[in-house]
Amino acid sequence: MKRSIVFLAMIVALSVPVSVLAGDWMVQETGSMSSVRGVAFDGDALVAVGNTGNKMYSTNEGETWMLADKTASVWWYDLVLDETGAFVAVGESGSMNVSDDAGVTWSNVSIGSLEHLYAIDRNGSYGYIVGANAEVYYFVDSTNTWTNVDPGVTEHLYAVQDMGDGTAWVGGADGRLLLASQSGVSWANKGRVATGHIRGLHFFDGSEGFIVGDNGLFKSTDDGGVSWSTVEVDGLSGQDLYSIEAVGDLMVVAGETIILRSSDAGETWVADTYADSNYTFHAAVYASSSELWVAGTDFDVSSVVWRFDGTGPEAPSAVLVSGEDETLSGDLEFFWLAAEDAESEVDYYVVNLDGGEFIDVDGLSWSTTDLSEGSHLFSVFAVDTAGNEGDVAFLDFEVSAGEEDTSPSTGSGTTANEGEAAVSSLIKLACDEGTDANDPCKAVYYYADDGKRHAFPNEQVFFTWFDDFDSVVEVSREFMSSLTLGANVTYHPGTKMVKFVTVPTVYAVEAQGVLRAIASEDVAASMYGEDWNTKIDDISDAFFGNYTFGESIESAQDFWVGSVMMSVESLDENF
Repeated sequence: MKRSIVFLAMIVALSVPVSVLAGDWMVQETGSMSSVRGVAFDGDALVAVGNTGNKMYSTNEGETWMLADKTASVWWYDLVLDETGAFVAVGESGSMNVSDDAGVTWSNVSIGSLEHLYAIDRNGSYGYIVGANAEVYYFVDSTNTWTNVDPGVTEHLYAVQDMGDGTAWVGGADGRLLLASQSGVSWANKGRVATGHIRGLHFFDGSEGFIVGDNGLFKSTDDGGVSWSTVEVDGLSGQDLYSIEAVGDLMVVAGETIILRSSDAGETWVADTYADSNYTFHAAVYASSSELWVAGTDFDVSSVVWRFDGTGPEAPSAVLVSGEDETLSGDLEFFWLAAEDAESEVDYYVVNLDGGEFIDVDGLSWSTTDLSEGSHLFSVFAVDTAGNEGDVAFLDFEVSAGEEDTSPSTGSGTTANEGEAAVSSLIKLACDEGTDANDPCKAVYYYADDGKRHAFPNEQVFFTWFDDFDSVVEVSREFMSSLTLGANVTYHPGTKMVKFVTVPTVYAVEAQGVLRAIASEDVAASMYGEDWNTKIDDISDAFFGNYTFGESIESAQDFWVGSVMMSVESLDENF
């Protein structure tokens, strides 16, 4: 049977968008210190500060962490990255530390304060620090100094957001809200807008914003703090909320046994709740729309850093369909390259044909039968272990009317006329009744169009080419001996991975018996799926000479399984 193949480059579907709300949290750090209270990032570098003077840093987006040397035993309450690329931490008793090497080493800086400093924010040329007993400092790049200022209140101040234009929103004890302007020279007291302490705030501009705080305090305003509405979220009751951060329309709130997320600038929210745990998340940071971290502690004993995976897999970079002849009629089989996922692992694939049912598939292929003539549309996308749906690859193809197969068929155990068999057929000798299983008459050969008979080393090789023995033709000894013995049949290209009994290297098989070493387990999985190790056959060392060796396979792009499988239309082409 001849086969036809069709390729298509990836097309990303707009109809299946990836939502940040569809993913899951991944634990990246636990127990390096007792608690994290501030976290900031710069490229691949993450830095965290917390209790008893501890600081830690990561150079690979939080995958691994190292403790920095202590410069003091104070508690650090907040951390920010300034416009020079330095990390600045503030904490107890007016303490400030600065690191110019992504958190590896730190130096003490004095700004003249003895009060606890609870929050710091920098935005462009400006900056603000707030703390206990209404302690406030502002920074102007032109002077390169922190200057103390009186905001006109006496409460502890716990939260600050520098707006980047010399203004800043400040929240504090008993719901106190302030708006600074003119680089901290002028202050507008918005009053007590809540009964609990304001621990975090985020404003989009001078009008629209949110505050969070003690006992489930979560409010929004659209008129610059004149009026407020309570934000209702399923799962939020009386938990303390400590931090609110945003990038674009994506927002996150970190709190006591709860994380809140929004993808529409706070219009709607979902809650990740951990009511039966001891987790308290003190800080959150967005690096981009797909990079979000929360950090805190487990019962003030073990620090925790979690990363949110909201990014789905890439689309399979190519899709292939095979069918009969050029018509693509009869049974159709679809193949695709394994999708890549930057954050998690691909769990399964979802296929769709002509807008019908979405079907979950574990492997890298899917079959169907008896499609009608005309145009058809096939699509496939991956779903990762975090539940993210990936981008979609489409294949648009035509099914044409097939021609009736009028070629003669041979039945099981058929004896050829006058001891002869047709070229491109399976042949064997007739066996007497009761013949031993190892008798030469049991051997099956392929009578190829090169005029030679080619032996199958074993059934494993045979069944990569044929489904059964029904078409084997029995021939006379005279006819069999008239055929020159050719090279042994090798594995059908692409169907199996193989290895020799005494050699650990795993190979993929190309046409004409060329073996290509597979560089790693990850490459094998991307080619043959997560169960790749169940698709390896052992080859006896006695058949080493049946094969030749090609270049190693460094990625799935070097060996497209579906394409290789269809690279030969018949066994004749493999010699």
